[in-house]
Amino acid sequence: MSDLRSLRPERLMEHMKALCEGIGARPPCSERERQAASYVRDQLIRLGITEIQEQKFKSHLTIGQNISALIAGGIGGGFLALFGSRVAKFLGGTITILAALGVRGLETSKPHPITPFLEQGESQNVIARITPTGEIKRRLYLVGHLDTNQQLYMLPFNPQRISRPFYTLSIAASLAAGASMCLSAFRKEPKLPAWAKLVWASLIPTFAAIKRDQSQPHIEGANDNATAVSVLLGIAEALREHPLEDTEVILLFTGCEEVGCVGIQAYLKAFEPPKFGSYFIDLEMVGTGNICYVTQHGMSHWSQYRPSEIMAAAAARAAVKHPGLNIAGRDMLITEEVAPLVREGYHALCIAGYDQEGHLPNWHRLTDKLDRIESGTLSRAARYTWAVMQEIAHLP
Repeated sequence: MSDLRSLRPERLMEHMKALCEGIGARPPCSERERQAASYVRDQLIRLGITEIQEQKFKSHLTIGQNISALIAGGIGGGFLALFGSRVAKFLGGTITILAALGVRGLETSKPHPITPFLEQGESQNVIARITPTGEIKRRLYLVGHLDTNQQLYMLPFNPQRISRPFYTLSIAASLAAGASMCLSAFRKEPKLPAWAKLVWASLIPTFAAIKRDQSQPHIEGANDNATAVSVLLGIAEALREHPLEDTEVILLFTGCEEVGCVGIQAYLKAFEPPKFGSYFIDLEMVGTGNICYVTQHGMSHWSQYRPSEIMAAAAARAAVKHPGLNIAGRDMLITEEVAPLVREGYHALCIAGYDQEGHLPNWHRLTDKLDRIESGTLSRAARYTWAVMQEIAHLP
């Protein structure tokens, strides 16, 4: 891989500077997200790639819109259960349970029925195809999102190690409280236990905290996720000089990942790529610390998911063949575009970065800036992605 000049640190950092210094924060559905899409398109055209397509789609603007609406539903359901008739108690408990299940679904980017009512903007995916030298036997999709999130104190908590237990307990407590509300409708004395009242009361400060996050500024998004965009552009350049033999490569630069992986789901819905012979690699925050392939994802124990066995095995082989890259498989506190892919039955894998504590560096924090990026780490991530691509290109 030493001859792949486009994967060298200095070349990848050119793209990083253009995205972070030239454009800056890229909120979903914003003009700067569109500028990032234009930059990607211009770079692909400069490389001589002609099969480029832009896909428009509608989206909501923040992840907090969905979550706060569901928590508001839980607060309303609890109010009915506390002060309403027996029928109201049963209805309130049902609403609380549905709200908790909805939040659990959002943890894996599962669309909720309320989502279409929240759509306020237009975003885009940039799609580029690079054909192989021979007959197409398989398709490899490389995914990196264009947009950046706000600073979020609730996602994740600091320190990150308490995030998964908190999210797990919160959903479990809400489900139990909702069930207790429903059961209270059938008791002789239809009163809620004190613990259920406490769970209901805790939703109010949670709602306030999420609304606070929605007022936070958008981050520069150097690590999350200009790094992925830069790696994909570097690989596009490498493929012009070293095309694969029988594997078509599709580069997916997605919009609105930060609000629930809307871009990748819009792509799947519109293009319906075949499940047989299609393989997806998603890159997330690969510019600081160490690099891993994610063996288990999830924000809570209720919403964990894994890559396909084929992809995990290919990632492990690439790590063994290139020990100098120092790659490991890790369980990560993360939810990203692999979630909807594996839910739909596709072979998918995430390559991510992690810090000394084993967490995503500067995740959803204003500290996610260009000066925190380690160019050597970024180059290692690009070279490892290339190595995994070679493994997939040799699958039967």
